[in-house]
Amino acid sequence: MWVMEDLEYTLAMVQPVKQLNLDSLVEKLKDVDSKYEEVEVRFSPLSLEDYIIKDNSLIINFFKVKPSDFDDNTFIDGVEIKEYICEKLKEVISK
Repeated sequence: MWVMEDLEYTLAMVQPVKQLNLDSLVEKLKDVDSKYEEVEVRFSPLSLEDYIIKDNSLIINFFKVKPSDFDDNTFIDGVEIKEYICEKLKEVISK
């Protein structure tokens, strides 16, 4: 749990998640057929999984959030955070 020892890095991980606004994804996902009217995105400290899909919820492993060292971008598995969430939400709503 080295990340918890480095407070600056932890804050750099938390800040983009706290400010995350996914309203822009509504337009991208509205054409995908779904049995859910609403979907939920949560961040949780998981152990091994990158993410979990449970019903209409996407639960993302908080420890996979990686802030950029060079700019304000934030990544999960090398993909920009909003694009990552969009990809995974497509999985959620297509199930």
